[in-house]
Amino acid sequence: NGVTYCALIDVCGRCGRPDLALKGLRMMLKQKEASPGTLCGGDNSNEVGAWTAAIDACGKSSRVDTAIRLFHAMDKLGAKPNTVTCGCLVDCLLRCTPSRTTETLEVLRYMELNRILPSEVMFTSLISFAGRLVEDGWRDTQENSEGIEIYIELMRNIMVLESSPPSNENENKLKRIPKSKRIKGSSSSSRKESTLMKVFLVFQEMKAAGAEPDIGAYNALLWACSEAGDVLRSQDVLVRIQSDGLDPNDASWLHMLRTAAKAGRSDIAEIVWDHALSYTGRRQNNHMQWVPSVKSLKLLFAAYMQEAASSKLSARKCELFEKVVSIYEDIELDEMNKGLTDINTEELHSNRNVMMMMLTAAVSLEQLEKSRAHDGGSDSRRKLRRIASSLVQLPCLKTKAARNQFEENIVKTAEGWGEIMSSEVVAVDFELSYQGF
Repeated sequence: NGVTYCALIDVCGRCGRPDLALKGLRMMLKQKEASPGTLCGGDNSNEVGAWTAAIDACGKSSRVDTAIRLFHAMDKLGAKPNTVTCGCLVDCLLRCTPSRTTETLEVLRYMELNRILPSEVMFTSLISFAGRLVEDGWRDTQENSEGIEIYIELMRNIMVLESSPPSNENENKLKRIPKSKRIKGSSSSSRKESTLMKVFLVFQEMKAAGAEPDIGAYNALLWACSEAGDVLRSQDVLVRIQSDGLDPNDASWLHMLRTAAKAGRSDIAEIVWDHALSYTGRRQNNHMQWVPSVKSLKLLFAAYMQEAASSKLSARKCELFEKVVSIYEDIELDEMNKGLTDINTEELHSNRNVMMMMLTAAVSLEQLEKSRAHDGGSDSRRKLRRIASSLVQLPCLKTKAARNQFEENIVKTAEGWGEIMSSEVVAVDFELSYQGF
């Protein structure tokens, strides 16, 4: 079975016979094709182990290209690489002379895409390798840039894996740890803070090695700040970007806006938005002026809505909802304000998340206006009902499957207003026809 082949291939590799290791792998594949299900009872971990042993055998015998081909082939044949597989291949690639940096980055991106957690040994090896590349960069600028790229990929890897739900493999590892021995305080906020610290430590390692971070490295830091909602650190990173003679790009501003949205700080989101619009760049020739998009508008709206959700003051809630409605009206009227004329209205109307936030703001504001019952409120509420009943007709808001209960209530309220307004129009038309107009 799979255990047999795993042991056989491993022994061949240890004896320095990659040819026999590959022969053992071919024997396993033939058996799998002739008698499916005989290798394992529903769990193909031993089959993956056999592939891993073959990759390791080829790598240690300097048949690195064969090891790479096996890595790409095993996934197609139903044996998905795991942490050990990726670690074996990366170890082989790092030992090559000259180094195989491109292929190493490909493995890292594969791990990121498939949510495969790197082992501590692999992570440490990559940090050391990237440091050596940067230190040797004074002789070869390509090696310097490759070293920086590995650092950036490691930071991205940390962010994707630490901030997303664990894969089955990583979840099973956690389940095997007794609850009494698990790290306490592993709440969402403490986990994000830990992730943020790891990313900053990798960045510091890169600086200590003598690398000059590019905007991609700084954007990785901003991404980490946005995951944690750490406004102060994100502002500090922005200052560092400019002090290093670099210019923030669109990704930088988006990360800054996302940080403000995550923290529920609409004041910071507005400052970032205005700063991005007015920023002319230190490198005048290469700088591209920031242009607002539906993505950036979504994050600005999210900052308003997040703060409104956490605020206990109805007056503050009204103020935040009014800002969302006002911005949407400016876009519809093509007002020359806050760069809103650059927003693609067709893309905006097809974006469900943005339109749902807009609808929620309109409906919530109407309800708050009703409870406050101040002078002139009826006209304001009528306008909000008209906006809401118009929004709820958009195709992107028609799909019921995507709604939660709160959104369902918002949509039903807006649809109810639409029916009332339609009946009022019919009544007015009837009255006019009765009077002979």
